[in-house]
Amino acid sequence: CYVGVDLSSGGDLTSIAIIIPHMVGDVKKYFVHTHSFIPKSRVDEHIKTDKIPYDLWIEKGLVTVTETLGGIKTDYKYIIKYLEELVKEHDLKPQLICYDPHNASAFLSDLEALGFDSVSVTQTAKELNDATVDFRLEILAGNVEIEGVEVGKGEKKKVVPFDELLTWSIANAKTISNNYGEIKIDKDITTDRIDPIDAIIDAWKPAMKEEYKPDINESVNEWLEQYKKYVKGGE
Repeated sequence: CYVGVDLSSGGDLTSIAIIIPHMVGDVKKYFVHTHSFIPKSRVDEHIKTDKIPYDLWIEKGLVTVTETLGGIKTDYKYIIKYLEELVKEHDLKPQLICYDPHNASAFLSDLEALGFDSVSVTQTAKELNDATVDFRLEILAGNVEIEGVEVGKGEKKKVVPFDELLTWSIANAKTISNNYGEIKIDKDITTDRIDPIDAIIDAWKPAMKEEYKPDINESVNEWLEQYKKYVKGGE
């Protein structure tokens, strides 16, 4: 898999994306999982300014509340722990951790302990153009699977096949171009959050270039199959 991380400048949303390229017949597909983090003391503030139900998204498990550092700014150790647990649970093998170098110094010091290779992704149209264009085309081609959200309990438990936070961030995203016609995503106003889609684009850059290796591990295939079963059951 490939991991993208969009780090906040303080008390805003921070997001992580996991992309798993896999083959269905002769077609390369991409399974995408995203998760976001927000400091505890900023939740109510952002509900008001962004006019978005962060409290419901926290309850659904789309957002993790960070409580350390006074609950004022996101503690990046939460991201590291989340990634560690995901890797262990699904036996993932991250090839690269792709991060926005802005505000990354504290994150990098924690990241070193994981032992995964990492690369900074400069947030310019020149750097992000190919990934942005390819991601859009693969969505249109139906080759991108977004992990759904579990709702309900017991026998009523099912997976809703869309992520409201990610859907909102994609709706907020627009493309801007430089003088050479190269594009990247941006937003109109500060309360429009595009962090989850930013994290995806960062990870997409190496994921789209990967020559698929057929020995993908069985537990990842099981994860994908379980997701498809849940989605089918929720339709």
